[in-house]
Amino acid sequence: MRPTATLQLAAVGLTYAVPILLLNGSLHWRGLLGGWSWEALAALVAGATLAYVPLFCLLIVVAKWLVIGRFRAGVYPLWGFYYFRFWVVKKLVEAAPTQLLSATPFLAVFYRLLGAKIGRNVYLGTTRVMTFDLLTVHDGASLAREAGLLGYRVERGRLILGPITVGRDAYVGLRAILENDTQVGFEAELDDLSVLPAGQQIPAREGWQGSPAQRVRGLESVPPTSRPTPSAAYQVAQLLAIALMLLVPTLASVPTLGIFYECVERWGFEPALLSLLPLSALYVVVLGGLLVLIKRVGAGRQPNGALPLYSPAYVRHWLADAVLAQSLALLKSVYATIYTPYWMRLLGAKIGRRAEISTLNHISADHLTVGAGAFLADSVSVGAPRVQRGVVTVQPTVVGERTFVGNSAVLAGGTVLGANNLIGALSAAPLHTPPDGTSWVGSPAFLLPNRPVSAAFAPALTFAPPARLVWARSVMEVFKIILPFAFSFLTFAILYHYCKWHLLNYPFWSSVGVGTSALLGLIFGFSILTALLKWVLIGRYKPSEKPLWSSFVWRNELVNSLCESYVYPFWVTPLLGTPFATWFFQLMGSHFGHSVYLDTTEITEFDLAWVADHAVLNNGATIQTHLFEDRVMKMSDLRIGRGATVGTSSVVLYDSVIGPGTTLKSLSLLMKGEKLPANTRWQGIPSAFIGSC
Repeated sequence: MRPTATLQLAAVGLTYAVPILLLNGSLHWRGLLGGWSWEALAALVAGATLAYVPLFCLLIVVAKWLVIGRFRAGVYPLWGFYYFRFWVVKKLVEAAPTQLLSATPFLAVFYRLLGAKIGRNVYLGTTRVMTFDLLTVHDGASLAREAGLLGYRVERGRLILGPITVGRDAYVGLRAILENDTQVGFEAELDDLSVLPAGQQIPAREGWQGSPAQRVRGLESVPPTSRPTPSAAYQVAQLLAIALMLLVPTLASVPTLGIFYECVERWGFEPALLSLLPLSALYVVVLGGLLVLIKRVGAGRQPNGALPLYSPAYVRHWLADAVLAQSLALLKSVYATIYTPYWMRLLGAKIGRRAEISTLNHISADHLTVGAGAFLADSVSVGAPRVQRGVVTVQPTVVGERTFVGNSAVLAGGTVLGANNLIGALSAAPLHTPPDGTSWVGSPAFLLPNRPVSAAFAPALTFAPPARLVWARSVMEVFKIILPFAFSFLTFAILYHYCKWHLLNYPFWSSVGVGTSALLGLIFGFSILTALLKWVLIGRYKPSEKPLWSSFVWRNELVNSLCESYVYPFWVTPLLGTPFATWFFQLMGSHFGHSVYLDTTEITEFDLAWVADHAVLNNGATIQTHLFEDRVMKMSDLRIGRGATVGTSSVVLYDSVIGPGTTLKSLSLLMKGEKLPANTRWQGIPSAFIGSC
């Protein structure tokens, strides 16, 4: 084992020790004070929750400067000591609660403390920033949601860092990516779902689009206008909104934990554990109810049109967006179920009958209309507002009947799709309203003629299920929703009970060590249980086609829900970027070689993924072994060769092969059935040959 791998494993172990240290500290303090009342305990938890953001952010700032100092441009060996220091800082920053700070002025303060050069009146909608000392963002620039300014990439066994510069009043669009060694000029624009490759720059007052980005228009000079600056009143209101969203999970847990405590008092600890399954359902209902209450009372219905940044209307707009973001983070298991349309309606969206909605990102619910029978797949961005030069512009988005929107697609605000359209994976919807029945792929989108149609299944298995299938799916998806919460509550309850007993009988530091081992054992145990459920409920994934209204699809979603909401956050995510990141995926049936660099969890039908030795899967890369076109789940193998690289946010579709030593660059789409020769480079949506390695 490499020395740095040992250091990484030790660092991961320390991260599990921190919550045990805090838990034992609180139990020890409670014992010294002779016990707390419920009121005092609630006040302490609330105070700790609110203090968590500034204290943890300050800890990250101190750790960054101690561990790595300033990020410096250069090429470093993967798995070397510099990479280890880079990885430590990266993991800390990724753990920071930056999502609650995004689209507020406070995120810029945090990034400046980490070394980034951020000008005045900069809008930071994204948290995808990493090599802070190499980032310069000039006055008035706007970085949209999920814009990628990481400043690094891993390729062919090397960690490559380089500077990024965004000029004054420039705009970087939604999910656009600036690779290292790039510049966006004064008042220039990089459109949504576009990538500026390493070493390129956009001249002043030009608009670029696509993957890779190219010039599509010239831009007129904009007369100077007064820009809204964050007033003291705005900052207080924004801080209160952030505090409210921070407290939501804690408030929602009060009924669940209170009832569980009463069950323990009445029946004893072990019998009371059985109550955690129904109590998990209670937690979901209470948490959802609180979010709906905040949306309807605190944010209200959001109007279309323009509103000034850093105004009272903007705080309400931010709060509405935060409710959607928190629901996706905290209630992810509710999405991609039969209950999702009802949930979206509660939040203000207009959803037609039998519409299927998965994990939507950056959605403006009040401005979304989805027709009957439409299908919105995973990670689709729908109608995100455009923020530029101090103005927030919100426009309605319409998805027509039986239209399919593929994984990671982007529908800009104002998009109108008719009936029976298809927008491909990792594609931008056309700016004009496309004719009904047409298919589109790419960024920018182009018409896709003669799309292959899935195997014919009866309407009862796709668009018109009978009542018995509706009821069967409804019951199955109740367990999909609540089981991850039950696993989490069981982990906390057993750990709390064990630590309390151990602290009464053994020294404090001994209890910390034993408690950390217990936490690791619980997480490992529930992860093994998840793997067992996969092998019992699914067996081995094989190339096939399954209709939406079939038990295979529901069983698959149940397993994925446990992975995404329990195993990934507690086990896999801390190990990403280490040689141990593939362990769980191999347990689930995936085929990974030695020394694979894995910085993504976007792998689903595990047995169908084949990744050879020394391959690289960069941040946010998606191994897409299935698609859901025509309400049919089509799945098959994909293979990534020895030493091959999949770039940041790229998508590899099934039935494809990436040859040894080949690189698929950032924000690229490898289409179904394509085979990339060895030692070549490809980029684009869809990918195209750009050279040899």
